[in-house]
Amino acid sequence: MKWISKAVFLAGMVCWTQVVLGADALDSWTMSRFGTTNTIHNIAFGNGLFVGVGARGTVVTSPDGANWTQRNSGTSNALWAVIFANGRFMAVATATAPFATAFLDSGDGISWTQTAAITNDVGPIAYGNGHFVAVGQSGKPLYTAALV
Repeated sequence: MKWISKAVFLAGMVCWTQVVLGADALDSWTMSRFGTTNTIHNIAFGNGLFVGVGARGTVVTSPDGANWTQRNSGTSNALWAVIFANGRFMAVATATAPFATAFLDSGDGISWTQTAAITNDVGPIAYGNGHFVAVGQSGKPLYTAALV
């Protein structure tokens, strides 16, 4: 009789686990297209808009994450990272000589302006305490810019 009780308990736990875990909305994903053949490297969300950045200066935007519109970034260089902070988007692009990295800024995710360029490669960026911070790649220095 003990083994029947254990079997019923285990079966109940499996069913309970499936009901509890199966209820998560993140269990179901839907594929959508970015509307470009270029690779998208990173996505950020702000002011009611998703912004994706990628190869060849690609910028795509979407209000709902499903329907995307291609935008003009003003560069043909690869965009590697994007972040939304303090009411604006900031993107990192591989730049041409003599610079290795350019920073692009947008208040709406649609119109972009290059704000700065530096001579080292930069990876991910973050924002906090009034500063954008970019991590140098391959052991290179960390960069920071105050939000003006």
